[in-house]
Amino acid sequence: MSWIKDVREEFCLKNFGLTHDRPSLFSKLQCGTSLAQTIWLLLWTLYFLVLTVVDFTVYNANMGARWLVYLSNWDYILIPVTSGWDLSCTVYIACKRKDIIKDECKDMTWYTRIEWVLYNVINTAAIFVTILFWTLLPPNNQYSSINKHVINMVFVVTNMCIMAKPIRLLHFYQPMSFCFIYVIFSIIFQKSGGGAIYEPLNWDIPEKTSWFVVVLLLIGVPFIHSICFLIFKLRQLISRKWCNPKSTQVTNSAHEPREMADKTNEQAIVTTSRDITIQ
Repeated sequence: MSWIKDVREEFCLKNFGLTHDRPSLFSKLQCGTSLAQTIWLLLWTLYFLVLTVVDFTVYNANMGARWLVYLSNWDYILIPVTSGWDLSCTVYIACKRKDIIKDECKDMTWYTRIEWVLYNVINTAAIFVTILFWTLLPPNNQYSSINKHVINMVFVVTNMCIMAKPIRLLHFYQPMSFCFIYVIFSIIFQKSGGGAIYEPLNWDIPEKTSWFVVVLLLIGVPFIHSICFLIFKLRQLISRKWCNPKSTQVTNSAHEPREMADKTNEQAIVTTSRDITIQ
């Protein structure tokens, strides 16, 4: 079955990297154009940018700089950064890199690589933060909390469902690195006298907290990233049925489109040779 072959190919070492033969997939929707993606990203970037500023200056003005130590707020800041970078890349490619739009360019640029990393990180991080918040911390139904722990996840899941960007299983190390950096920060912050940021992340109880962190990093993050990958594969399946296959065919292989083209050319040559022989 083709999906088994696709999953098997995911574990090729080359898929640890950020190479892809179709950089055009990073500047359009799965079933849409660059213009549609630009409008989508612009609306969400403005929404999260405004709400992030309001959350810091109005809802939690009494916190001051301590607002920046919480994982929820790291994720909250990263969302407009990611969507803003994505928006900038989309507009730049549409205006300056027509070769990418037309699928004439087969190499990833430095800015599309950054775009891919941010996309991978925010997808897993937003879901990860939301699950941790509602399972480990006291419930908080204030609007600012709902925005950070519900709407953020709604955005990234919807984004995964409509964007043409691929997701690779072996890119799990990217969101894992983000979470690992936060763990190191929490240790430094607490040991510097700032206190435990979260009760489950209390480094005054190192053994218990260490096990908690190891389980989350080595099991929780890869598991959530795998869910994101399944969403991507489901999106592929739906797009093949409902969208134009030529504009929406997405592959995780860095070489598959070129190989398919080579096979097509070979078949055409064989067919032409047969016609000549018959004549």
